[in-house]
Amino acid sequence: MLFEHEDGLTIFQIAVMHRHQGIYNLLYEIGGSKNDICTFKDKSGNNMLHLVGKTSKEMAAKTSRASLLMQRELLWFKEVEKMMPPSLREAKNKDGQTPYELFSKENQDLVSKGLKWMKDCMVVATLIITVALAVAFTVPGGYNQEHGFPIFIHQLHS
Repeated sequence: MLFEHEDGLTIFQIAVMHRHQGIYNLLYEIGGSKNDICTFKDKSGNNMLHLVGKTSKEMAAKTSRASLLMQRELLWFKEVEKMMPPSLREAKNKDGQTPYELFSKENQDLVSKGLKWMKDCMVVATLIITVALAVAFTVPGGYNQEHGFPIFIHQLHS
């Protein structure tokens, strides 16, 4: 389990990078050794939480909407963050970045695409609400121009 890949990554770090939850969940079953495994760093000084911050190309291909992908990435970051010892959550890599800073930088494009998508949805929702309210408050037959009362107010329905 502690053998390293040629890039200096353990199987758990590779699982975190490629979002393999099944392999990652084995860390919960390991017990006390998980803190030791979480301390391993790659050649760039990235711990497991830094690796979550790097954008997963596989997840980007599987998820069509930027906002949904951003939500998944954030949930994955928070999940791995819970596993990490507190001292490693703010550790800096060789570039001087904390895991959160790396996550923010790597996912900046997703945030902007997600915001654009949300704005587009708000425009559509506003148009739908406008039409719905216009229909709801429009009286069939219109209003009498002299009195302002609906035209069908004095007619009885049979």
